[in-house]
Amino acid sequence: PDAHNMIAEARVVLPDGRMAWHLWSHHAIFDDQGMLVEYQCTGRDITERKLAQEEILIAKNQAEQLARIDALTGVENRRSFIETAQAEFIRSRRFNHPMSVLMIDIDQFKHINDTHSHAAGDEVIKFFAMTICCALRKVDHFGRIGGEEFSAILIETSIGQAMDTAERIRRIVECGEVQFGEKTIRITASLGIAEIESGDAGFGDVLARADIAMYQAKKAGRNCIKCI
Repeated sequence: PDAHNMIAEARVVLPDGRMAWHLWSHHAIFDDQGMLVEYQCTGRDITERKLAQEEILIAKNQAEQLARIDALTGVENRRSFIETAQAEFIRSRRFNHPMSVLMIDIDQFKHINDTHSHAAGDEVIKFFAMTICCALRKVDHFGRIGGEEFSAILIETSIGQAMDTAERIRRIVECGEVQFGEKTIRITASLGIAEIESGDAGFGDVLARADIAMYQAKKAGRNCIKCI
């Protein structure tokens, strides 16, 4: 009696096994004394509309996912990485856990592009990203910041432990080879490390120090690691 009318959607299985969506409208009928006599129900098939809505939702989710992924390497793009990093920064600060950040750059990448072509440069970037992903833990986060620059967040990792990870990455990159047609391209990387500090206002402060450390590694001769 409190709800004289009701509209409901229902997913049903038809006798032939197909799924369908029905929209039902229920209307309560009362007699002169206010007693419920019956419900009148009408239904119609809305399967096509529901399927169209599901397709739109799937397409939206796919678009949102693509907007967070770097198209060339398949790792997080800058926007997505920074959002994730800021959330991890807040979590690390709340629980007083260590967190370190790596900035990683391919050495002399412009020379690679100029010598072997931009297509070769793309292959180098893809190899570089895949190599670093394999060297990180599943709990860590990794993204392409821009061009040939990448960054990694090392969860619950002190700067000393981050040095071990950075050295492993440096050695793996140095020993790797990129095949481009008949050419073999060898690369190296410069890495900068910074650990979250009590005075940091946000993730950007940590990333900026790691970036400075990376450029110090460049000035020191490349293919090395520097910490701040």
